[in-house]
Amino acid sequence: MIEAHLAEGNLIEAVRAYDTYRALVKRDLGVEPGGELSGLTRNFCRSATRNREVAAARVRRA
Repeated sequence: MIEAHLAEGNLIEAVRAYDTYRALVKRDLGVEPGGELSGLTRNFCRSATRNREVAAARVRRA
């Protein structure tokens, strides 16, 4: 579900799905999600930030 939201560019829903999953595994299993899953939203945020910065720089140069 998280990957589907990210593929659509919907970071808010991706983070919401991650937070829901994180709470469930913490409550039921007493563990945190693995690094690969945690990295999905983190990497998407970094990429989106870079893309916005590049777009803003292009607008300033135009």
